[in-house]
Amino acid sequence: MQIGTHALQSDYDAETDTLYLYSKKKPVASSVELGNLIIDLGKDGSVVGIECLNATRTLTHLAVVYSPKAWKDEHRLDEDVLKQIQKARVSIHTEADLFILTLELYAQDQTIIKGNLGMPLPAGNEKELLKILNSA
Repeated sequence: MQIGTHALQSDYDAETDTLYLYSKKKPVASSVELGNLIIDLGKDGSVVGIECLNATRTLTHLAVVYSPKAWKDEHRLDEDVLKQIQKARVSIHTEADLFILTLELYAQDQTIIKGNLGMPLPAGNEKELLKILNSA
């Protein structure tokens, strides 16, 4: 079941290695912490922001990088790519007993970073899922 797809703004802080994905239009109602990811949710359960701590390492383990240039280490992101992110899309859907968050990040140099995070949730339908997410 597709719950929603949202375009988010991006900001990367190289000093703290933190990537912020956020919506300027929707306020945060609650947050869910999943290790190095903090997911901000709106009142309707939509993702309105994501804070990714230790972003170069976290995204290296979570995502696949598609780059037009040859990289020495294809499995590691560097700060230069994260600074160039211009567009981010986040979608949420459920499949069986999983809540799945999909990230797509698009950098200026045409690098695309895609990743999925799946979490088991005891939810049988969208209303139950939104109730669980909003109570977090």
